[in-house]
Amino acid sequence: MKQILLMLPVFAFVTSARAQFTKGDRYLGGYASFNYSNDDLNTSNGQKNFYIAFSPSFTRFKTDRKATGFRFTLGYENNKTKFTFGEQKREDWLAQAGLFGLRIFPLGKGFYLSTEAGGNIGYRNSNNTTVAAPGDRDKRNEYNVNGYFTPGLGYKLTDRLVLGVNLNSVVGIGYSHVESRYTNPSGVTTKQQADRLSLFSSLNNTTVGQLGFSFMWKLR
Repeated sequence: MKQILLMLPVFAFVTSARAQFTKGDRYLGGYASFNYSNDDLNTSNGQKNFYIAFSPSFTRFKTDRKATGFRFTLGYENNKTKFTFGEQKREDWLAQAGLFGLRIFPLGKGFYLSTEAGGNIGYRNSNNTTVAAPGDRDKRNEYNVNGYFTPGLGYKLTDRLVLGVNLNSVVGIGYSHVESRYTNPSGVTTKQQADRLSLFSSLNNTTVGQLGFSFMWKLR
């Protein structure tokens, strides 16, 4: 009897860890991403960056620990770079859509770790201006394809509501095609095109990365 009583807490922990999600569960959700960095903008050379995005999503569990889904993202970025001769400002608007796979690692008590890997196709519009040179403008249209890996921590608040925090795009690989149109202060315009393949990460030495705060609502 004593051994049975000692085993009850262990059984309860294992049961709660395995019963967080069920095969066939469907969720509507989304997350907001935020990133801010300030690298000595008050000096003669520095950079300040602000980024925010919102991503609605649909997720369906294939097993109690594996799911697949679809996500659409809209985002805005504002970047200021200070040079010895002046300041450059850039505004970006972006949109992308893609598929992802989700893996759950239960911790018990409603908590779990997650890993997400996916791919997106997207579009980004950029406008650059230089304060020290009125009329100096650089406009870019970028078309891209990328893959990414994102770890996270989640909590099942109720049977239908799930909250989470993610470290978005810790590592990724992407291909982009960029079409740019540059106009100098004299009004002369030049056009260029470029293709590039790159590895990227949301981690660097001036910011914690792009933190994402997510939620999922279970459909009946």
